[in-house]
Amino acid sequence: GMGQHACRGLPLANPYGSSLEHSMNFQTRVSPPRDADLNSSRYTQRTVTKPSTVPEHHLEINDPAFIADPYSTLERLRETTPIYWDATWNKLFFTRYEDIAALLRDKRLGRSIFHVLSRDELGFPPPDARVAAFDHFQRNHILDMEPPNHTRIRGLVQKAFTISRVEGLRARIEGIVQDLLEAAEARGGTFDAVADFAEPLPVLVIAELLGVPAADRHLLRPWSSAIVKLYELGYSDAQAVAANNATLEFSAYIKHLADQRRADPRDDLISALVAVEESGERLSNDELVANCILFLNAGHEATVNGITGALLTMQRHPQVKAQLAAAASSQANNAPIFKTA
Repeated sequence: GMGQHACRGLPLANPYGSSLEHSMNFQTRVSPPRDADLNSSRYTQRTVTKPSTVPEHHLEINDPAFIADPYSTLERLRETTPIYWDATWNKLFFTRYEDIAALLRDKRLGRSIFHVLSRDELGFPPPDARVAAFDHFQRNHILDMEPPNHTRIRGLVQKAFTISRVEGLRARIEGIVQDLLEAAEARGGTFDAVADFAEPLPVLVIAELLGVPAADRHLLRPWSSAIVKLYELGYSDAQAVAANNATLEFSAYIKHLADQRRADPRDDLISALVAVEESGERLSNDELVANCILFLNAGHEATVNGITGALLTMQRHPQVKAQLAAAASSQANNAPIFKTA
């Protein structure tokens, strides 16, 4: 996998044989808090250059050839270039899983650098007003949070998003899969694996989980598809505007649905999130809305990629397909093979 992180002055292991102290320290301007000692050297402008131990490289991740077959390129980078600076993207990239995992676990970094350093301290430009609604969503969902907010919201969400709630959807999920396959059979037994199965399946399941009425479920996939464009490098101005508009519309819809569930609770996740409480704490409206959107966006993208990746693997490796087919038809316990497939 590919990963990216900007951080400041951390002594990380160097694959080239020496410390990478300050290797991710770029030109920064540090702004003092209101009550700071303005004579302190901490609050002076300083420039630190990228050391020569970090190679420069550019990976055009939007190149159709790379998208069609990224694996050989990524394998080569993992073997030869575990860390590199990409001036085009203005980012430092890590290519090895172990390094990326270590960065994400390191409390000096984590999911978001903003719990450690401000935009001014990082030398970042001001927030883009075109994506204000998207940025607001980002600040309120659990994925990019750090403690103590992450701990509080995770505890509340876990009380509502239980194993028993997910297990209770098993029969409905099987029914949705069956409906999609029967629709394909009715069209002559062939279908587009992405558009006719992998994309609608997670949307329908997550909509069922949240409690989105069937008549509104057609709204979800376009909103999700527009929003996730902002997680990619090199999105266009039009995509930024579309993502922000989708965030506004999706947020307004979830808020309206949550208001309905407060007045008339149902057996669904939104009702549970509205009601959940722990030690006097509740989810704010913004937190509830943002995390419901996250459930769809994250679950949708991951499932689409998982299904299509599995289908591609079976097409390229018939022995894997045969192994899974044999396990599916077996009366023995075949759960382990499917969990690791």
